[in-house]
Amino acid sequence: MRTMKDSGVEWLGEIPEDWQVKRLDAIFLNQNSRNKVLGVDSYLSLMANVGVIPYAEKGAVGNRAPIEFDKCKLVSQGDFVLNTMNFGIGSFGVSAYDGMVSPVYFVLRPLRAKETLRYYRHLFNTTGFRLFSQMLGSGILEHRAAIPWDEFKTIGLPVPCDEEQAAIASYLDQETSRIDTLISKKEQLIEKLLERRQALITQVVTKGLDPNVPMKDSGVEWLGEVPEGWSVQPLWTILTFSTGWTPPSKDDANFGGEHPWVNISDMGKKEIRETQKTLSDQGVRLVGRHPVATGSLLFSFKLSVGQVSFAGCELFTNEAIASFSESPSQQVLLDFAFYMLPVAVPENCSWNIYGARMLNESRIRQARIIVPPTTEQAKIAAYLDKEISQIDSLVEKTRKAIDLLKERRQALITQVVTGKIDVRGFAGGNS
Repeated sequence: MRTMKDSGVEWLGEIPEDWQVKRLDAIFLNQNSRNKVLGVDSYLSLMANVGVIPYAEKGAVGNRAPIEFDKCKLVSQGDFVLNTMNFGIGSFGVSAYDGMVSPVYFVLRPLRAKETLRYYRHLFNTTGFRLFSQMLGSGILEHRAAIPWDEFKTIGLPVPCDEEQAAIASYLDQETSRIDTLISKKEQLIEKLLERRQALITQVVTKGLDPNVPMKDSGVEWLGEVPEGWSVQPLWTILTFSTGWTPPSKDDANFGGEHPWVNISDMGKKEIRETQKTLSDQGVRLVGRHPVATGSLLFSFKLSVGQVSFAGCELFTNEAIASFSESPSQQVLLDFAFYMLPVAVPENCSWNIYGARMLNESRIRQARIIVPPTTEQAKIAAYLDKEISQIDSLVEKTRKAIDLLKERRQALITQVVTGKIDVRGFAGGNS
């Protein structure tokens, strides 16, 4: 067992006795050369947990490229690029490109040619180092606080000998690759399960449970044939619904009641009793408006069209959520509508100028929905409750397994790059 010593560095703890501790600026140069001639084709972007990529490959995500590039920092292949505002969430990487990046990034270049960047890439990926570094910044949002170089450069880093840096890097490259492969397979499993989930719901709510039932043309292009005993009718003739309201946040008269306020970020659970966000410290309590009744079906028709939940208590919703209650005729059961509406209503979507799917109240009212006999609706809802519950349970178990693998990956990196696990004997075989 190796002899350990106190590193004297807050985030690091103990390290092997034969390791050194050096300030970051004794290992890396903060490269500040500015662009004079490069154009947009050479502009690079940095994506959290992805790394440095050409801006053109990023798509419509994150910040836009600047109009002028004269303030951008030059980057060479092998430079370490770090987003000073998003480092805490993993926005860093070694560049495989020559080009330029945002002036808010650090471009770190090893002072010694022999420095093993792969070792420092793993070191920078430890939660302890990232969180400690981000705490040095200042800003409105904690994860968006820019890290100042004058403080970042003083952080102490563990420095093994060159041979051990290489051994650590090789070991972690192999082991993290194995874990990443397992994570990828589980993520693919989740994708297949969710595809199976959606396909099952669509098949059952549009075709029923009996594959041998006589069919007829629905008269709706996207729907095709439906069982003979079913009808397709405008939503407004079958279900009663209303939309919510967002109160002025500075109007105290809107607060003081007993009912929670629901917005789109609260949707997704099958039943909502408590809200995730509020408009005041005490929670939003709207006075002078009728709350949505317990058991009503909530349906989001902006941004995340088709998310559904049941109201687990009396509550209010914002204007992006429709609340459905059964009409006096009770032609559609809400338990069936829970599965049917996300299939039928989005087919009537329009697109706003930002490319986000959204519906307006008029379109919801005119949406053609599927209406089986109520006895069949009840059977379909019960069948889907059982089948979807099994799929959702497997998805949840798989997500928990992914979380455990990510925790295992992070713990392994931390233990190895700080010398608490000795991998000097690693030769690329089984570990």
